[in-house]
Amino acid sequence: MENGTQKSPLRINFILLLFIIAVLLNWPWEMLQMLAYREMAHRSWSETAWMCFRAGLGDGLITVFVYSSTVLVCYVFSKEKSIMRMKNFATLAILGGIVAVAIERLALSAGRWSYSSAMPIVPIFEVGLMPLLQLIILIPLAVKLTFLAAGEPEGPLCVDIDHSSLTQGDLGRKRLLPRNSGSYGILSSLTHSTLF
Repeated sequence: MENGTQKSPLRINFILLLFIIAVLLNWPWEMLQMLAYREMAHRSWSETAWMCFRAGLGDGLITVFVYSSTVLVCYVFSKEKSIMRMKNFATLAILGGIVAVAIERLALSAGRWSYSSAMPIVPIFEVGLMPLLQLIILIPLAVKLTFLAAGEPEGPLCVDIDHSSLTQGDLGRKRLLPRNSGSYGILSSLTHSTLF
């Protein structure tokens, strides 16, 4: 990547690609786990496929949310830390697990769905194992595949600057710089971007 080319990890093209890859990963997972949900176990394949596709769209949005949250954590607290490093993958997985537990607990308490005998239950959280593993595994995988598809196998790096020299206004406008950028700066927006 040349010094003059700066790619934000929150640029629109990248987020759209991440969403598409996440949907493609989550849709078959949703199909495979449907027998573990009492309301879906006896539905036709065509009906199940459409409902699982809609669920996959929701999973895609969740993936974008978790990824964006991880980027912002790196943006605020890290210096020269790649999004693709293991600790950031762990953050993606942990946030995915938290979101999964929250969704399942809310849905179960509201009666939106219930589990059949085929669903293993995680004792501590009292939620299904399969939807919990779904977001823990597929969110980091979707991010990894998206970086590979975008030609950025190592992911972008957080900007490495002296925070003590910045004003509050500067901190509010600070942007992640690309891995091979030769300079550090204050840019107007995380989402003001170039294409792949």
